[in-house]
Amino acid sequence: MSTKRVPAWAISLGVLGLAAGIFVLVYGDWGRWESDGATQSTNDAYVKADVTAVSTKASGILADLRVADYEHVDRGQLIASIRDDDYQAQVDAARAALRAAQAALPELRHQEGAADSKIAQARAGVSAAEQQVAAAEAAVAAAEAAVRVSEAELSSAKAVIENATQESERQSALYAEKATTLQKLQGQTAQTSSAQAAFDARKIGVNAAGSQLAIRKAELDRARIAVESAHAEVSGAISGRGVLDAKTDEIRADIGARQAALDAAKISAGYTAIVAPVAGYVASRNILPGQLITPGATVVSLVQQAPWVQANFKETQLARVRPGDPAEIRVDMFPGRVWNGRVQALAPATGSQTALVVPDNATGNFTKIVQRIPVKVVPDQGQDLAALRPGMSAAVTIRPGKGN
Repeated sequence: MSTKRVPAWAISLGVLGLAAGIFVLVYGDWGRWESDGATQSTNDAYVKADVTAVSTKASGILADLRVADYEHVDRGQLIASIRDDDYQAQVDAARAALRAAQAALPELRHQEGAADSKIAQARAGVSAAEQQVAAAEAAVAAAEAAVRVSEAELSSAKAVIENATQESERQSALYAEKATTLQKLQGQTAQTSSAQAAFDARKIGVNAAGSQLAIRKAELDRARIAVESAHAEVSGAISGRGVLDAKTDEIRADIGARQAALDAAKISAGYTAIVAPVAGYVASRNILPGQLITPGATVVSLVQQAPWVQANFKETQLARVRPGDPAEIRVDMFPGRVWNGRVQALAPATGSQTALVVPDNATGNFTKIVQRIPVKVVPDQGQDLAALRPGMSAAVTIRPGKGN
């Protein structure tokens, strides 16, 4: 009985078909199968933590270093101190300068009080001088009235004496003609003499009233000059008060500047005490007691107590991974131990984009390589996080879509 042999061309065709099917399966849907997996794992992961280079703004000799390598420190704990004698001298000098500036204020306030009293006295002098002017003006008005009265009386006396003189002349003529008696002539002569005496008295009164008016006017001029002098004294007192105000502002500005200098000196002195900005472990001591430290120099390197894991997943694994997804962390140092955590964030770029030399795929031959994207995984609190040290190799497994 003979068997029918399969032609060689059919076998070749079947092999080619099988190869084509495998090719389509692998390159067509393999990435989907990988991204849709229930878990995503990678062993390209490392424990990390923030490392703080503790430094200072002060310069000087390191007097004391109070921590040892790998020692745990709390936040605010004194790590080291710099000799502060120079800084304390600066603080003392700034404080003394401030006190010297402040000492000038009490005397200046006393001068201000005296200046205010002088202004008040000068203003009172102005008021008194103005009252004297008013009184002098009233006296001048009274003297002018007296002059007018005296002049009126003088005019009346002049009219009387003129009438009396005329009557005396008439009586003399009548007596010469024997038309009147000697007694009437003598009587009229007596009246004329009396009128002349009254006229002379009124003339003297007018002169006296004129002299009194001149005196009152002179007093008025003096009173007005006194008012001007009093106003000038007020202006001078106010100007002197303004000078004191300017000096006060200057001293207060000087006090403010010296207070700022004292505060700056205290701040600079405070930099001589170097404290831990965060809790963590001392990774290394870079400067020892007795060495000269300069601003910005690292005294110790401090590893913070909040470790996290950088897991570098392939880009084909992260289609469904989101922040908050649960993760399991295993480190090579502790086989069998698992730390639970959660995805905190995915890097905004692949590792190749943040490398020192960024690849340029637009030149030369091209071979497609699956890129890796860093994922930050933070362990949950309440676990032995102190066992996780930066730099440890780790393996991370994420359960996509299981986050809260």
